[in-house]
Amino acid sequence: MTYQHKIDEHGFVPMNHESPLYFPVELQDVQNISGVRAAGWKAVTDGRTGDIMHIHTDSYALVPNEEIYEAFDNAIINSDLDATGMVVKDDMSHNGCRAFRQYLFPAHQIEVKENDSVALRIVAFNSYDGSLSFQARSGAYQFVCANTALIGNDFANIKRKHTANFKVEDLPDIAENVAKAAETFIERAELFKQWGDISCTMDQAIRLFEAIPGATKALTDTLIADLVRAGMQYSDHGTLWDVYCVLTAWSTHGTITGGNRAFTQSSREERVLKLTNGDAWKAAAPTHIS
Repeated sequence: MTYQHKIDEHGFVPMNHESPLYFPVELQDVQNISGVRAAGWKAVTDGRTGDIMHIHTDSYALVPNEEIYEAFDNAIINSDLDATGMVVKDDMSHNGCRAFRQYLFPAHQIEVKENDSVALRIVAFNSYDGSLSFQARSGAYQFVCANTALIGNDFANIKRKHTANFKVEDLPDIAENVAKAAETFIERAELFKQWGDISCTMDQAIRLFEAIPGATKALTDTLIADLVRAGMQYSDHGTLWDVYCVLTAWSTHGTITGGNRAFTQSSREERVLKLTNGDAWKAAAPTHIS
């Protein structure tokens, strides 16, 4: 099955494109109804509607999504990553205040087990409301079920606060760090293969679910039910990979109340990543690569 056939069959990350990633934004003075300026404060406004998106102190420097993501796109192109067939998808949340871009690299693809392949994925976040500095993380995309996940640690520690524009001299360092994503992905894919050989009982799975940061009984019950539906019963026949797939299915496709799916998905992926990097998961997977 070709890469494009896999995309056609399973889809690619639930990105709904409700808002364009690039739209005009402006930084304006904050003033009262009488026109008196609020000293020390600026407002980010939507250039299309004039709506106030967020209010910042004067130290905030507005860097439009277009400038940030084009610089990052160029860093990827100039890196050692194989961008053949690369797919890029975007989404927004919080009325355009938060931006999410995802890159999928079919040339960096590893088969975890028969008919179950994962590909390198990079996510890059930005915001106009101060909730996120520009940052990028490596991740994985699982074709068989269209699950997504963050992997490793901050593979490149790519973060840029909104206090200055991207500088040309920054790009070589960004490109070098982006290239490290492939190494991180290969390492994590080897772990995925190991997890498929590690048995996991339902009791062990429940303990892992309970170790998710911010876990509630309702969430644990939901994940247990998902695990049973996935075919794992109260026996030793399930694997740690089965548990991980249930977790990534929840973070990617789980029911979300209200809007802001992109933000909720990224937050859940972060929680799953913290779990798999934590002591409870390491105890279940003694071959864990730190």
